[in-house]
Amino acid sequence: MKRRVLLNLVSLILASGTAFASSNLEQTETGPAVWVFLAFLGVLIVMQLIPGLTLFFSMIKGIFSRVPRQQNLVNEKKSGQTL
Repeated sequence: MKRRVLLNLVSLILASGTAFASSNLEQTETGPAVWVFLAFLGVLIVMQLIPGLTLFFSMIKGIFSRVPRQQNLVNEKKSGQTL
């Protein structure tokens, strides 16, 4: 068990050594992959906002719209309820 833990620890240290061996630590330019990824995230957010805003404004419209009195009376006669 100790040998297995030791081997895992050594392999982890050896594998991470290349990350610390970078010669250019002050890289300020972003590559095109970053911009493509950010554009993709932007598209995902916009595509989720469109149906959400549509449902939100439909809900607001339903809350603040008035039902005509004649239609309300027809619904009461069908259900047998009176006010």
